[in-house]
Parts: sequence; C-alpha cells; structure tokens
Amino acid sequence: MVNVHVAFSYHGQNWTHSFQVNEGSTVLQLKEKMVAREGTIEDVQSIELQQLGRRVPDWDLIRDEATLDFHLLWPEEGARKAAEDKSSMGRAGPDRQRLQTM
Repeated sequence: MVNVHVAFSYHGQNWTHSFQVNEGSTVLQLKEKMVAREGTIEDVQSIELQQLGRRVPDWDLIRDEATLDFHLLWPEEGARKAAEDKSSMGRAGPDRQRLQTM
C-alpha cells in the first residue's frame, strides 16, 4: 500500500487527508476512493488533483508516497478534462503534470 496525501484549502482553512491505495493504482482510482461511499461519476470528474500547480492526469500511476493539491471543478469542466485525460492516455499535455513522488 502507498500513502497519498491530499491537501485541501477552503476559506482560509488548510488541512490534509491521507488515502492508502495499492502501488500502481491510477489517479482516477484514488479519486474514486475519495468519494467511494456516496459519490457519482460527476463527483469523481469534478475532482482535479494537482502538483506544482498543474493537473495530474487520471491515467498517471501512483508508485510511491505523494502529496497532491485538491481542486474542485464545475461538472462540465470536470467532464471535459476527464475526457481529455482519457484521450491522451500516456501523454501528458502542456497543462498537465506527471506525478512526482516524495
């Protein structure tokens, strides 16, 4: 298992939450775990996880401990970016950041 720390910020308050995923899990699988009990596909797509201020693609693999920043997108934007990630499988575009581990 690998620990992934997600940093949240809302109205001046900051906190982190750690999630455990299997080594080799995708960022998409992490997002699904984040909303597992009551979340919908729209909820998953509305989550953007970033590193260094750039989106980490849904297809990127989590191989070691990492820290990501949480951003919430409007449902339409989240669906568009999820589709872009799916079509770019394995190729990080200029506005994407490959996952860097600790």
